[in-house]
Amino acid sequence: MMIAAIEDGGYVRGMSDRLRKLEAHQDELAERLAAAPADLPDVHPNIAGIYRRKVAQLAEALKHPEDRDEAATAIRGWIERIVLTSGEK
Repeated sequence: MMIAAIEDGGYVRGMSDRLRKLEAHQDELAERLAAAPADLPDVHPNIAGIYRRKVAQLAEALKHPEDRDEAATAIRGWIERIVLTSGEK
């Protein structure tokens, strides 16, 4: 019905302006989608809680001499690299 009114010349300039804005927004969204990484990794919904528990367990293990070496090895396995950057001070 709306399309027929537009086809018959019964449109308002504001509608044309609005359509242009919507098309520009659609183009912007299409560009953003095209730029998005294709393969985002799946992350467990409770990853923060799991990580928190594992860190707590490692911290506890570091307190015990018999577990310290194993805990230190586990921590080193998490560290890929250390980056130091100089600041103002």
